[in-house]
Amino acid sequence: MSKLFSAKLSGASGREYSFDVFSAGIDFNEVGAVYAFLAVPWPQFTDFKVLYVGKANALQRRMGEHRQPGEKWDEAKALGVNAVGAKLVTSESERRDIETDLIRAYFPPLNKHQNALAQIAESLGAYPKTPAGNMLTNGLLGPLGIAPNTGTNYLGGFRFWK
Repeated sequence: MSKLFSAKLSGASGREYSFDVFSAGIDFNEVGAVYAFLAVPWPQFTDFKVLYVGKANALQRRMGEHRQPGEKWDEAKALGVNAVGAKLVTSESERRDIETDLIRAYFPPLNKHQNALAQIAESLGAYPKTPAGNMLTNGLLGPLGIAPNTGTNYLGGFRFWK
């Protein structure tokens, strides 16, 4: 299984972060990363919703924890999760800073314990979407705006998926 496309998520600080986006069933390796559960409208890949932002020092283990019955993945499925974005980040403090910046920007509905505003946004059905036109970073392919897979499987010497 390979990367679907690359996306830029902008934090509340205005800083942009590049994420590789994979189908929801991806099996990640044990790497330190910031990740996001996404609801991506296929096939246009625009205006996707950020449902949850998290950080992990062992991404495979953390995703396994989320997929246990009654955990975040069940809630994410109810909200339409169909993709996971991941950004390799080796520093724990940098992972924490990026996670916080993105939560403050998108108010993900599943980050309720970290962001009280997400509860309000969820109740109104109005949590932020990604800005169209700023999402794809691998270039556009055809009228659907699908980014081609460049074959780049490694970031910083670590492969994200098996």
